[in-house]
This record gives sequence, C-alpha cells and structure tokens, in this order.
Amino acid sequence: MLHEMNQMPDVHTLNVNDNFNGAQNNRGVDSDFSVMPDNNMVDPGFSVMPDNNMIDPDFSVPPVWFPGGPGPVIPCGNCLPMPQPTRGFSIRFLNASPVHSNLTIQVDNRTILTNMDFAEVSRYRQYSRGFHRITIMAPNGLVYLQQNMFFGYNSTIAIVSINNRMAINAFPDGGCNTSFNTSCLRVCNLAYASGAVNVTLPNAFMSFTNTQPGNAGSFSRLQSGTYSVNVARSARPAVNLLSTFINLNPNRIYTLYVMNWNPSPDTIRILLVEDMR
Repeated sequence: MLHEMNQMPDVHTLNVNDNFNGAQNNRGVDSDFSVMPDNNMVDPGFSVMPDNNMIDPDFSVPPVWFPGGPGPVIPCGNCLPMPQPTRGFSIRFLNASPVHSNLTIQVDNRTILTNMDFAEVSRYRQYSRGFHRITIMAPNGLVYLQQNMFFGYNSTIAIVSINNRMAINAFPDGGCNTSFNTSCLRVCNLAYASGAVNVTLPNAFMSFTNTQPGNAGSFSRLQSGTYSVNVARSARPAVNLLSTFINLNPNRIYTLYVMNWNPSPDTIRILLVEDMR
C-alpha cells in the first residue's frame, strides 16, 4: 500500500551533475510522519465497470478483477476546488512498471513515498522550477534509478519498465477547458511491451490512434458520461486486447494510461486518472 510522507520538499533549485552515482542515504524514515489513507477511501462515484467477456480468448489475459479491469478511477484529491498554485509546480508519481513494486521514492534526498506498487498514483506535491534529483529504491536501499529531471510544468512522472530496465518519463498535465457538462480525455501509452496502440470510444465516435509507447496524445473534449473503451495494437491485424467501460464526470480532466500488467505484449490494463488543471 502506498504511503506518502507528510513532509514538504525543499523548494530551492538544485544543480546536480546528471551523471551523479553517489551512495544513498538509507536512513530510516521518521515513524512519526503521517501517511496517506489507504485507497479504499476513493470516492465510489468514480468507479468504473470492467467487461472481461469481450477480451480475445486467444490472448493471455489477467484475472477477473486485478489487474484485468481498470479498477476505480483515481481522483485528484488536491485539484478541485484548489486554485492554481502561485509558486512552483505540482508533480506526482505513477508506477507503471509491472516488474517493480514496493518502491521508495526520494526527491532531492527527501523520502516522499514508500511502498509504491504497480498502478498506484501519488498526490501532487509542490516543487520549484529547475532540476531536481529523483532516486527510486527497493525497500532494502538498492538504487534502481537516480536521475536529474527538470520541473517546469505541472506533471505526472511515470515509472516504467523498458526491456526490464527502469526508466522515468514526465507528462505535462492539464491544458484542456471543460464545462458543467463536458470532460477532457487523452491517452498515454506506457505499455512498452505492446508497442503502439489504438484506443477507441465507439459510442463517442472518438479514437486515439497509433499512440506510441512513452507518448501522450492531445486532449479531446467530450460530453460527460459512461463510455465503452477498446484497446488494440496499432499493428495489423489490429486485434482487440481489452474492452471495458469508463465514467467521465463533468468539468474534469482525465488521462487514460495504457499499461502492461506483465512484461508480455498482450497483457493490457488501463488506469483512468484525474489530472490537475
């Protein structure tokens, strides 16, 4: 279960050599820090309903609930009605690596997350504009990745697995106008084992085609409501890999993340996440 450290990060800019490979400070985190509540408290109004009967039986598919369906949509707990931040940028983390779990994440040598498992998303945190050092570790202190990344936008930083090696990608959030009866949706492909994908919403006459791994498409605005979703490989024959339903609430912005729940091409799941404006 993901634990978030209730400690504000430093907001000063660090200029650290990109090739830094120094030893980590593996001191234990103060047990007096508060942690976020578990994910059972997600608003049930955001829940979605999988439809596993429509998955091609010739392909290897996940179990009925986890990680086959998209699960509950991840709401943005500190987005609305919170106004735009006046200083710095809002950054959150998503673990989209099917081979890395129970992660500890540090930013500028401060532990901000522990026990981060696959398909978990953190809340947004504020950071200053500039380069910040990100360290991702196993529970025993083994460093999987240490990298300097420039924070210049409200972003989601995705932890991914490329050929079983960890990497991180940043995707700017927001940038779409909604109203009392519309939502915004985009598709981000983090399924590196599957290649390019097509995502279609048949009853919205909408498609996001040929989205390459490591890329997020543009936002599209549509009426709020419940929609069927199909995910297929872009390569011919475009065999459908997953069919399910999502619910889009009004005046919200969403990213639909496509991920591999296992490092093989046909193991697809989705995660619908609400974004900051």
